[in-house]
Amino acid sequence: MSAGRCDPFGGIVSRHVMPEGMLPSEMELLAAQQAIRKADIDPLEIDLLLCSSAVPDFLITNNACLLHHRLKLSPRCLSLAVDAACNSFLPSMDVAARMITSGAARYALVVQSSAISRLINYACPTSTVWGDGASAAIVGPVSEGRGILGSTHRTDGSLHRVIVGGVEKRRWFDDGRVTVYGDDQSAGLRNFMGLADNGRLLVDEVLTNIGSDPAQVDYFAVHQALPWVLELTRESFGLGNARSAETFSWAGNLFGATLPLGLVTGQKKSLLGPSDLVLMFSLGAGFSFSVMALRWGT
Repeated sequence: MSAGRCDPFGGIVSRHVMPEGMLPSEMELLAAQQAIRKADIDPLEIDLLLCSSAVPDFLITNNACLLHHRLKLSPRCLSLAVDAACNSFLPSMDVAARMITSGAARYALVVQSSAISRLINYACPTSTVWGDGASAAIVGPVSEGRGILGSTHRTDGSLHRVIVGGVEKRRWFDDGRVTVYGDDQSAGLRNFMGLADNGRLLVDEVLTNIGSDPAQVDYFAVHQALPWVLELTRESFGLGNARSAETFSWAGNLFGATLPLGLVTGQKKSLLGPSDLVLMFSLGAGFSFSVMALRWGT
């Protein structure tokens, strides 16, 4: 505690910020190209592209179509923008898996990005929470019992204005600089006070449905929106046996890319291995909440 009081940054070591002239879609493209190479598939086999851009290149037109063009995907590939803020990854994974299971798609490309530095007011004390980054994942057919085992989602619109982007105290399209800020402090307090208990309900539902329990979870990944979220949820969900990778101190809140970063970091650190039972929990402005369990592949 004394060390924390001496540290005005609360344990934050670093943040990644996009180069001044870089567009969000350029960051997304790099992540998507790397994911396609790693999956070793023909881009023409991708039948679904789901892209969540916390800060897109433009309003109205979505980055998914631009990525589709630059990746030279098939004209038949359905390309959509997914807007669930920080919670975009798990719902996108769920939609992709259901499309593949139904036979409507062979492979799906799921892309997340945070170009939040474009909207930060650096005079605000909470500006250190955020970071820039992008992630991409290829979703394909389940093999050898691996893949998504179960999921559940919840929505609470009473928390709609906890975190917003706009011209503070005005409408977002009025004159003034658009920034990210908290617009409803009481709702924000309710959200964080109930985070652990509400999340536990979803976790118990998913684990019960797949015939498992918290003690059997090998790896836990959570949307690390703030420095204390990882340890609070691990303890509250009864996941003392589960391994996790802390990313907030060096990467911060990357919107939908935060949770995928927790997965790839765990893999790089040999904390996450083949056949591990993985539990994931995320939440995003709006507000929506998701829990997903999967059996990790190679």
